[in-house]
Amino acid sequence: DDALAYLLQEWYIKPSRKLRASHPRDLCDQILDIAHYLAVEPVMSKEMIDKAAESYFVEL
Repeated sequence: DDALAYLLQEWYIKPSRKLRASHPRDLCDQILDIAHYLAVEPVMSKEMIDKAAESYFVEL
């Protein structure tokens, strides 16, 4: 799937981020929450992946 390939490449491989067991659930929850807030259909698009990942993977 293109969305999964994009997610892995942009948010895991490029920044050398390790995969964690909780990430799929958390990122899907982020997408659902963002879609609900924006009153749009939840989809695994590059735009929604970026919005979810930007809010999930914050630098502290």
